[in-house]
Amino acid sequence: MITSIVYGGLGNQMLHYAIGRSLALKYGVKYCLDLSMYEIFKSRPWMREYELRNVFSLPDVVEISSSSVIKKTELLYLMNRKNKFDGKLFQRLSNIVCIADTEDQSDRINRNSTLYGLDHSIRYFKGHISEIKRDFAFKTPLEGKNKMLADEIQGCKSLSLHIRRGDYLNANNIDSYVQVEKEWYYNAIDKVMDIVGRDMNIYVFSDDIPWCREVFSEYKKIKFIDWNIGKDSYRDMQLMSLCKHNIIANSTFSRMAALINANEDQIVICPSHYLKNEKEDMLYFLELPKNWIII
Repeated sequence: MITSIVYGGLGNQMLHYAIGRSLALKYGVKYCLDLSMYEIFKSRPWMREYELRNVFSLPDVVEISSSSVIKKTELLYLMNRKNKFDGKLFQRLSNIVCIADTEDQSDRINRNSTLYGLDHSIRYFKGHISEIKRDFAFKTPLEGKNKMLADEIQGCKSLSLHIRRGDYLNANNIDSYVQVEKEWYYNAIDKVMDIVGRDMNIYVFSDDIPWCREVFSEYKKIKFIDWNIGKDSYRDMQLMSLCKHNIIANSTFSRMAALINANEDQIVICPSHYLKNEKEDMLYFLELPKNWIII
């Protein structure tokens, strides 16, 4: 059985799933999601909710979070934070493989591996992208304003624009995440329009809509999506995945929205940097879909 130790928000959860599920398909074994991190850190203000099961119609996947598993996962997490061991020692401890590494760990992975960490490229699941897209079918259809907007998006030259600012600007994250400037977004919009034409409808998704209204006010055919909040935030991802083209932020939320997009002629514009740590930043660019453009 392949097991993924899952953590983070919805985008990260999807990436954990995509990697682990693809490896389970490769080896013909069951797939398990270890949800211990959500129990270990449930009292932390930065901890997100586990959403995969509520948002998507996933196939038969085992989900575990027993006390013994929690203790083991917590020990591994604390040891890793203190840099007590490298990937080789991970491998010796309960067959755990740390895939947050610029080196391909495929040779260390077997049919009974537990996966820790994230590789944000597609190299571990590129052979099963069609299956992953099927798994990420949204469980409930869009309704009301979202349904009306989805119909509009699918009936025009639609371009989604995702801007993430809120938590990236707080004291805990400002030294970790690259701040994507407004000029980058202007260039990204121009790049898409140069390829497919200027007659584009732009749909803006963000955790800082007031800033976006100010910065992108010069565009005539533009809408700011500001009503999907809290437990409905994933609806923004659902809508982005329906747009013909995507400009994504340095965030796995819009990254995964672009990845599950079914448009065969899709263009994706991606920032050239996600994180300020150069080695960790490389994990986002080791291998990308062919239709993604980095600027």
